[in-house]
Amino acid sequence: MDLPILPVTRVVRGAAAVAAILAAAIATPVAAQQNSDSATTGTSILAGAYTNAQAERGLDVFRNTCGNCHSTSEFNGAPFQRKWAGQPVLTFFDHVRSSMPLDNPGGLSADEYAAVIAYILKLNGYPEGSTDLPSDDARLRLIRFELKPE
Repeated sequence: MDLPILPVTRVVRGAAAVAAILAAAIATPVAAQQNSDSATTGTSILAGAYTNAQAERGLDVFRNTCGNCHSTSEFNGAPFQRKWAGQPVLTFFDHVRSSMPLDNPGGLSADEYAAVIAYILKLNGYPEGSTDLPSDDARLRLIRFELKPE
């Protein structure tokens, strides 16, 4: 079967149009993703998302409530960090809040859950900051987990 021969100008214009469409298709999602990321993720836990005092309060809650069933090793180290990397802190907060304590899920105050998470961040060597980790969903959504640089 013979393929039709198109004039060169038609082929060049067609190739240029295809290239422009592909470039737009590729660039748009990337630009949208970058804008979306900066608008929705806000900051990283690497910037310091909790205070030492809050982590100390979290240690007390962990000892009195969580430590009855859990070891700190469950929430520490590379496997823990990889599991949550790239996700908003709200995702982890919701997981803990909706399932713990086992005998009373959601039974702690929002500030107590935030303090426990601050303690877990400290266990993992994430830097402390100048303000407490927030306990409200809107602000927790703006902070994302990241892997610690080695």
